[in-house]
Amino acid sequence: MTYGLIAFHDIVEHERKDIEVRKFWQELRGNKKEIISDKKQGWGGIGILDNRNCGDCCDCCKQIRIHTDQMSEDIKRWIELHGLCVEGDYVRVDVPCSKLLNSKCSIYETRPNVCRDYECNKL
Repeated sequence: MTYGLIAFHDIVEHERKDIEVRKFWQELRGNKKEIISDKKQGWGGIGILDNRNCGDCCDCCKQIRIHTDQMSEDIKRWIELHGLCVEGDYVRVDVPCSKLLNSKCSIYETRPNVCRDYECNKL
């Protein structure tokens, strides 16, 4: 999944309660920059989200996801017997990556495709 720069307008808390851009903005993950003259201005402001690189949650490094198509029936049975988490077509095993150091990927630039292709549901 590829991301880039995304700009939002009206990220300041709005005086109208039905406009929730600020709430949405605060829920987004990644490197964010706010351009706001006055936080009490009642609306406006620009938010720039830079997702050209991963966010900082490292969820993809805290678990292993294995596609069920790559498993024998015996392995699927073992997974069921051990109560591992099945999410759609994947089995999630909560084992952190050995390359995760200080909450960051220590081989980010040379990480394998299985890491690059991970579809983060936090963004």
